[in-house]
Amino acid sequence: MKFLKNLLFIILSTSFAQTIHSMEQPPIGNTPLHWAIHDGDIYAVTAILERGDNVNAKLIFCNYTPLHIASQNGLTKIAKILIKNNANINAKSSTDATPLDLASQNGHANVATILLTCKANVDATKTNRWTPLHIASQNGHTKIVNILLNYKANVNARSMNNYTSLHIASQSGHDAEIVDLLLKHHADPCATNNDGQTPDILAKRKGHIAIYKFLQGNEKFPQGKRYLSLYNKFKPNKCAICQELFIPKQLIAVIECGHSFHDKCIKKCSQASTRCPLCRQETNTEDSKLLIHYIKTKKQKNTKPVKPVEKKQKTEDD
Repeated sequence: MKFLKNLLFIILSTSFAQTIHSMEQPPIGNTPLHWAIHDGDIYAVTAILERGDNVNAKLIFCNYTPLHIASQNGLTKIAKILIKNNANINAKSSTDATPLDLASQNGHANVATILLTCKANVDATKTNRWTPLHIASQNGHTKIVNILLNYKANVNARSMNNYTSLHIASQSGHDAEIVDLLLKHHADPCATNNDGQTPDILAKRKGHIAIYKFLQGNEKFPQGKRYLSLYNKFKPNKCAICQELFIPKQLIAVIECGHSFHDKCIKKCSQASTRCPLCRQETNTEDSKLLIHYIKTKKQKNTKPVKPVEKKQKTEDD
């Protein structure tokens, strides 16, 4: 009886030990180098590379190399070590994603800069023909977008469905600053996808009205030219409603009569009427609302605040 108890104890102990051991192992297909990078262990990574392990080994299911893992997790120091040991900077996964794609997707600006400095392909395309710029625009990573553009990314590169990065940024609606950056680097606001949609239409359909009107005010649009000419003609330096000065490079609202307003000021008035709150001129409407276009103010010299005109109160002598 004692023998059977001891045998059962040995069997259970062995089974438990095997379970714990299996839990400590990396996922199927991982090499020791992948696992060390996943843990962020720089010393282990260095030791594994020194013993001669393959720096470009790929995972079974997704074909990620160690540099893919480092880029995905923003491990700057490890990425430098891997590149120094001849890691393939433009290695592609099973979906043709490069390390730069993963850095762009997750907003790791430092890793992206290192990869680009080491001649990573800034316009490498995935299976769906998305570039790193498409990916960064979709995820709202303004800093990454700026870095990619500074490294001469093709701002008008087309995806499989003919989407440009401006299409992606407009429908995602993360940050108007990304839209502005793309336009400054000559993104085409009139580009159409396979469904004939321009970026402004996608922004409107997704409910990103500020981006929609900002795109409509771009000088490449016929309407945009008109509104910019109105702004340049009158050169307003203050909101016609609250009388506060405009800040340089601020998005302001311009309507068809040429008067300019702060966004928050005109929105209150536009809910009640389709007329200009200052001159009362009727404007073209859209969805029964005042039609507003957005442009950026320019820096004006010697701008002084203008005090609102105070009405004199009547007295009994008058």
